[in-house]
Amino acid sequence: YEALSSFKAGAATAADVYEHLLGDRTINNRYDRFRDLQQLTRRKPDPQLKAHPDLPKIVEACRDRILAVELTRGDLPTAATAPALSLSAITGIPTLIRLLQNFGTEKFARGWLRDSQSKAAVFSHLFRISFPAEADTPADFAKQVTAADIPAQRLIALAVYAPQWARYVEHLLRWKDLAEAVWWFHAHTKDNAWQVDQEIRDLWSAQIAELTPLSSQDLIDGAVDVAWFQRIYKQLKPARWTQLDNAAKYASGGGGHKRAQLFADSMTGKTDRAALIKRITDKRHQDAVRALGLLPLAGKPQSKKARADLLERYQIIQEFLRTSKKFGSQRKASEKLAARIGLENLARTAHFPDPQRLEWAMDREAIADLAKGPPKITILKKGKPLKNIPAKLKKNPDIKALQERKQSITRQASRIRQSLEGAMCRGDKFTGAELKDLLTHPI
Repeated sequence: YEALSSFKAGAATAADVYEHLLGDRTINNRYDRFRDLQQLTRRKPDPQLKAHPDLPKIVEACRDRILAVELTRGDLPTAATAPALSLSAITGIPTLIRLLQNFGTEKFARGWLRDSQSKAAVFSHLFRISFPAEADTPADFAKQVTAADIPAQRLIALAVYAPQWARYVEHLLRWKDLAEAVWWFHAHTKDNAWQVDQEIRDLWSAQIAELTPLSSQDLIDGAVDVAWFQRIYKQLKPARWTQLDNAAKYASGGGGHKRAQLFADSMTGKTDRAALIKRITDKRHQDAVRALGLLPLAGKPQSKKARADLLERYQIIQEFLRTSKKFGSQRKASEKLAARIGLENLARTAHFPDPQRLEWAMDREAIADLAKGPPKITILKKGKPLKNIPAKLKKNPDIKALQERKQSITRQASRIRQSLEGAMCRGDKFTGAELKDLLTHPI
C-alpha cells in the first residue's frame, strides 16, 4: 500500500514498484517472500489493479520475466525460482506449451510444492496454476499442441495433474468422458493429508460439486459416487482407465491414491471379497470397511443370493461398529466414521435412497423368520418356567445360539429406535409402501 501510494503521488518510480515485487529478499522462508506478488497474480483481480492503472502492466511484466528466466533453467535454481513459486496464476496455451516443452521427461511432483526449489517442484507448481485464457478454445489447443508435437501420454498426465486442461485434452485425444474421469479421480483421491493452495482447492471443489451430490467432506472421508464411476468406467474401458490411474498417483498423496485404487478395484470386482473381510476382522482396516460396501452384489439384483450377500456385508460392518466401543475415543470416532461411510457406500451400491432405508431392509431380512412375533427363551423344569437359564445349560450349543440371536435382535431394535427418532427429528417423509413395510416389521 505504501509503495503504490508513493508511486501514485510521484514520490516513487515504476522501478521502485518492481523492486518491491521482485527485489532480493533476506528472509529465509522462501515461499513467504513475495506475498504482494502472490496476491496480485491471483485469477480474481485484486482491487488494487483497478485503483492503480499502471499496476496491471507492471504485474504482467513481472510474470513474463519470471517465466522467461525460469523456463530456461536446468537443475539449479535461478533468481526467478522463488518468485515463480509465489505466482498464483498464469494463463494461455502458448505458456502451457513452453512449460511442457521445457519440462522434458521430468515427473510431476506430489504434495505441497513450495518447500522445494527443484525443477520438478517449480514446474509442477506452474502447471497447477496454469489456466486457459478467456479466448482459448479446445480447437486452438488441439492445433497448437499438435504443432508442438507433445506426446499423448504427457497430455494425459497434464489432464490429471491440472484438471482445468482436461476438457481440452479430451477434445484433442477424442476420449469421450476423459474430463469427467479426471474429476472422479480428483474427487476420490483426496484425504485429510492432501495439501494444495486454497484458491486451487476451492476451484476444484466447485467443479466437483457440479458432478456429484456428495459433499467435499464426505469424499475426503471416503464416500464414493458409485453411479458416476460405473458410467465413466463403462465409457473409457479398462485400458484407458489404467492410463488415467497411473497418472493420478502424481495428483494426490500416496494414501489417497491407494484408497481410490482400492475403491475402483472393488467396484470392478477385482478385489477379493474374502481377503477384504479378513482385513476388516483381523486388522480392522478402515478403508476395507469403506470398500466392502462397493463390491458388486452377488447374483442378479433382488435375487436370494444378492440379498444374502447384502445382508452379510451389512452385518459385518455393524459388528465392526459394535466392537469399536472397546477402543479409545479417537480410534472409536475414526472407526465409527469408517462404518458410516461403508454403510453409505453399500446403500449406493444396492440402489437404496439412503443408509437408513438399507438398515431397515437388512434388519427386516435378518429376522424374516420371526414375522409371527418377537423372540423369547423359556426354560421349563418339571413343567414350571425358570427365571434364569441354569449355568450347566448356558454352554449348550443350541441355547447359546438362541441367546446370541436374541442379543442380536435386541441390538437391531435399539438401532431401529434410534433411526426412527432421527427420522422424526429431521422430518423425513415416508411413502405409503414404506409405512406398510414398517408396520409389518417384526421389531
